[in-house]
Amino acid sequence: MTDPPLPEDLQFLIEPAIRFAAGISSDEEIWCFLRDADKSALDELAGLAERVRLEGAYPRLMKWWQSIPLERSNGALHDREIYFLFGLMDASDMKFE
Repeated sequence: MTDPPLPEDLQFLIEPAIRFAAGISSDEEIWCFLRDADKSALDELAGLAERVRLEGAYPRLMKWWQSIPLERSNGALHDREIYFLFGLMDASDMKFE
C-alpha cells in the first residue's frame, strides 16, 4: 500500500523540515537545537509558524498524518521531519494553530 502524498498546498513545509529537523528524533534534541539556534533560524521558524497559522494549514496537515499507517517505515514523505519541525515551533511557543 502506498502512503498518501503530502497535499500540494503543504509542500512548502518539506524544505524547512529537512533543513531544520533532519536528524532530530527526540525532545532532548529539539531543546539542543533551540539552545544553539541563531536569531535568523528562529525568525525563519516564527515566519513559517505564522504562515501555517494564517493559511489554516495545521488541520490539513493533521488530516494527512492521520491517513498514514503507524506501522509504515517509508521516509520518502518527510513526515518525520515535518513532525519534528512542528515540535521545534511548539517548543518555542510559536503559534501555528
